[in-house]
Amino acid sequence: MSTNEFAMDFSERVREAQAIVAESAKCSPEDALELMTSAADLDDESLEQVAGEVLSGRLHFSPPE
Repeated sequence: MSTNEFAMDFSERVREAQAIVAESAKCSPEDALELMTSAADLDDESLEQVAGEVLSGRLHFSPPE
């Protein structure tokens, strides 16, 4: 599946947050989505909720040390 097809499966909010996470965590968009999904699972939230937290600035992802 190409990156464009992959991104089309998610809302605009999730795609926007995914781009922010990829930039801040210095990772691919696919890895950013995995980070967001892991955070959602850990906090028992939806991916949309995590996206909202990223977009509001309440949740940040950093590059690995």
